[in-house]
Parts: sequence; C-alpha cells; structure tokens
Amino acid sequence: MPFMAEKSASQQVQELKDMVVGYAKQETIDPLKGLARWVGFGVAGALAIGVGVIFCAVGLLRFLQTSRWEWVDGRGNSVWAPYAIVVVVLGLVGFASWSARTRRNRTRSTTR
Repeated sequence: MPFMAEKSASQQVQELKDMVVGYAKQETIDPLKGLARWVGFGVAGALAIGVGVIFCAVGLLRFLQTSRWEWVDGRGNSVWAPYAIVVVVLGLVGFASWSARTRRNRTRSTTR
C-alpha cells in the first residue's frame, strides 16, 4: 500500500463542504426541477380545460339566445332563461367533476 499523505484540516473541511453541498443538490434541487415540470404541465392542462369550458359555455349561451324557441327568443320575461340554463349546466359540470374527485379519493383511501 502506498503511503498517503495526511490532508490538512482545511482540505478536509473543504471536501466535507463539497460533499454536503453535492448531496443537498442531489436530494433537493434535482427533485424540485422534476416537480416544477409536472406543475407546469398541470397548470397548462388546467388552463386548457378552463378555456374549453368557457368556450363551451359561451357557445351554449349563444345557441340558446339565437334559437327560435318560443320561451327563449326574447318575448316576455324569458330573456334570462339562456343565462339560467348555462349557469345550471356549469353547476352540474362542476358538481360532477367534484364528486368524481372525491369518489376517486375515497376509493384510493379504502384500497390502502
């Protein structure tokens, strides 16, 4: 075995510091970079779904406003009906998505 020279205290401290910094980067920064990518995908997906729901709601409202149905065509007090229908439909969509989320969480917790 070749003789290894003793390292000075400052060299040992520097190596220890480098090792701790490298470990901290490996265990914190690298996973956070991966997490940021998934959060970005989630935000982009949420924005896409939100824009799609808004377009569908406006499309439904426009359809109901331009339809030739007697109760929707603006005669009398039925001008508010398309807005009420769109609000009810959006409420049902929101309720369905919320109940699907809670049902999935309940199923996930009972299988563990």
